[in-house]
Amino acid sequence: ELARLRYMDVVTLQGGSTPALTDDELEAVLSGSVPEKDLLPPVVQYEWFRDTQSFDNPRGAQYTVVSNDAGKRLAVTAQLSDDLGEVLVFPELQASRQVSNNTTVPDGWSISLTPQASPLYVGQRLDVAHRPIDTSLESVSYEWFRLETVSGWKTADSIGTLRSYSVTEDDIGSYIGVRAILTFNNEKYDADVVSSSTAMMAPSGNTYSLDATILPLSLYLDSELDYTYSVLRNGSVIDVDPSQLSVEWY
Repeated sequence: ELARLRYMDVVTLQGGSTPALTDDELEAVLSGSVPEKDLLPPVVQYEWFRDTQSFDNPRGAQYTVVSNDAGKRLAVTAQLSDDLGEVLVFPELQASRQVSNNTTVPDGWSISLTPQASPLYVGQRLDVAHRPIDTSLESVSYEWFRLETVSGWKTADSIGTLRSYSVTEDDIGSYIGVRAILTFNNEKYDADVVSSSTAMMAPSGNTYSLDATILPLSLYLDSELDYTYSVLRNGSVIDVDPSQLSVEWY
């Protein structure tokens, strides 16, 4: 009975953009409405809907948006059961997303956090990773948030609007999320992602990270490749002798 009180009770759709675009990879993810709800129920089944019509999706929690979904609303419902087969009823076990009629957005729109830091220490710098932007056609804005839970966007606090963010002591105990809004042909597409763990103070009091970028950003046949790097301590760049670094290409 005590375990049931800790079962995750919220399903969200992650991946891709809002509205969704063809070829977006969507995933239904369970989380807790409060931090104490941190256990995955023994049995989880997913049912997908296109508008109000249920359809078969053999991949379960994951779904790739297809061209026939354009203009429709995709939804997923999670059915949870305990060890005895009893169905668990929670109010937030359905998530949905509209699919855009626009099929001309090049390469879709999705983002990720870099690095995927866990634990997430104070001083760690986080960046938004995404595909290259065609500045003649597109623009991107960013907004960072502090969340109580991984699904807590409704009560999230805005904490920054740059492409990068350095975790502060004010973030301790919170998840860090970022939303990147792509504007293309006067239409907006939102993509968001949340850290996999909450922020905490590093045991040593210092957090180090290494950022590296391959140059040039656009690659062509016979391009001459180079790189830049920076080493950060508690979010600030520090000088490091190049002889202390080793580089391997893959």
